Amino acid sequence: MRAVDIKSGYHDKLAMRRRRAFIIKISAIIFLVIALISLTLYLIFFSSYLKITNVSANQTSAIGSGEIVSAAHEYMDKSVLYIPTQRNIFFFNSDNFNKYLLSKYPMIKSINTEKKYPHNLEITISERTPVGIWCFRDDGCVYFDREMNVWGAPNQTSGYVLLSVDDEKRDAIEKEYFEAILRISENMPKSINIKRILIADKSVNDMFIYTNKNYYIKISTESDIESQFKIFEAFLRSNDAENIEYIDLRINGRIYYK
Repeated sequence: MRAVDIKSGYHDKLAMRRRRAFIIKISAIIFLVIALISLTLYLIFFSSYLKITNVSANQTSAIGSGEIVSAAHEYMDKSVLYIPTQRNIFFFNSDNFNKYLLSKYPMIKSINTEKKYPHNLEITISERTPVGIWCFRDDGCVYFDREMNVWGAPNQTSGYVLLSVDDEKRDAIEKEYFEAILRISENMPKSINIKRILIADKSVNDMFIYTNKNYYIKISTESDIESQFKIFEAFLRSNDAENIEYIDLRINGRIYYK
């Protein structure tokens, strides 16, 4: 007759029950963790609890408020692993959004994006002030400001109210010419309006200034512009310039005309 170990069978069944209970317990914990994570993700990113529902923006001369609001929604629609993180006001990254707007609208000078919990976003922008329009040899034109920032494609009427530069030598603004042109515009006598400044292709450092007068002005980037325009003003006070073809200010301390 074969002996049966009753205790051994009992311990095996007990171990199986404990193992099953442990597996059920671990499964329940995993399920609860997944459920908790899913609920948290839903509450944060998909529910309306912290969702940005209202975006407001000021309007500038070049950019409408509606355009800025649309750009904000476009930015917020970006997702990470299909999760729209930027729709949540808590996770909305104002610095990255500001960089996004600056890359999209280079005419913007500064941006302030303020979160108004729990649902509002307020955007305040200021525009760059154009000094003039700079056109290059490839026929492309841009606005420019006093800091040498460039942007946009100017409309046809802008050239009548802004300083106009025709650059036949290059495809980008050169600092030496830029600084000289700013000094020219600052030192030009008030009675004379600059219509156009030409940087001719075959000239070395010369510029030709066309004004509302009958004559044009020659000047160089190497000229002492401030001093030369003082001499020019003194010349105008003592001479009738109506029948002059051009005035040459390229040589410091002297003025020539024809």
